[in-house]
Amino acid sequence: VLTTEKADKIAIEKGFTTKAVETPECLKCHVTAYNADASLLDKKFAKEDGVGCESCHGAGGNYDSNKIMKDKKLSVENGLLVYADKKELCSKCHNSDSPTFVARDMDKLWEEIKHYIPEKK
Repeated sequence: VLTTEKADKIAIEKGFTTKAVETPECLKCHVTAYNADASLLDKKFAKEDGVGCESCHGAGGNYDSNKIMKDKKLSVENGLLVYADKKELCSKCHNSDSPTFVARDMDKLWEEIKHYIPEKK
C-alpha cells in the first residue's frame, strides 16, 4: 500500500517531504513491527508486506501453531493479544492522528474484519 503512487500523493498532500514508505507517520500503522529491534524479526520479514496479524495480535512466534491457536487461553498465555474493547485496539491507528483519518462506525467495521481461530490445515 505505501509503495503506490496514491500513497505518495497522500503523503505530499498531508505535507510530508518523504515518500509514504519512508514517512514514520505512515509506517507506524501500515507496517507490522515498525520500529522493532531488527534482531527480533524473522529473516523473511519485509516492511513492504504491510499490516499483518502481528500488528494487532502481537508477536506470534510462541502462539502461531494450530496446536496452540485452538486453545484461546493457551494462546494468550503464549503472547496472543486479545482486546476486550475493540475500539481500544482499532483506535491505535484509526484515530485523529492518522493523516487519512475518517470517523467511521467501529461496530460496523468490526463486523467486516472480525475473525477467529483458523481451521486446521
